[in-house]
Amino acid sequence: MKKYQYITNGILYQITWFLCIFYPDKFYAWIAAAITLSTHLHFQKERLREFIIIIIAALMGYSMDQLMDFLNLLDTSAKSNSSTYLLIIWIVFACTFRSSFKFILKTYQRSLGLGLIAPVSYFLAQKIGVVKYSDPLYLAIISHMFLYSSLMSFFYLVNKKISATNE
Repeated sequence: MKKYQYITNGILYQITWFLCIFYPDKFYAWIAAAITLSTHLHFQKERLREFIIIIIAALMGYSMDQLMDFLNLLDTSAKSNSSTYLLIIWIVFACTFRSSFKFILKTYQRSLGLGLIAPVSYFLAQKIGVVKYSDPLYLAIISHMFLYSSLMSFFYLVNKKISATNE
C-alpha cells in the first residue's frame, strides 16, 4: 500500500467513527462505512481474504461490546435505540488493522497497549452520552480493558500468522 492509501484509510475511519457517535440512528454512518470498506478493499490484492478477516474481526469486536452490555458493564444503547452503530465502527476499525493501524499489530506490546487505552474512546463517548459505563466505573473500565486487551492480543496473533503465510 502507498502512503496516501494509509492516510485515506485513517481519515475514512475517523469520519465514519464521528458519524456513528454523533448520529447513531442515522443512515450516514452506513454510507460512510460502505465507502470506507469499498475503498479499503479496492487497495487490497486479496480482496476476498481481506473482507473475511474484516468481517470476523468486526463480529468479534461487536460481540465483545455486546458481552459488556449483557454483563451490565456498558450500556451501548444509551443514546440510540440500538447498538448497530458499534457494528459499523467495528467494521471500519477492522479495515485499519492491516492498513493505517498496521504498525500497532506488528508487536504484541503495541497490541496490548491499544487494548489498555482503547476504553478511553468509550469513556469519551460516555461524556457525550452515546454509551454509559456502569457503577462502579473503575470495575467496568478494568473489565473492558481486560476484554479489549485479550481481543487485540488475539488479533496480533492472527495477523502474525496471516503475515507469515503471505511471505
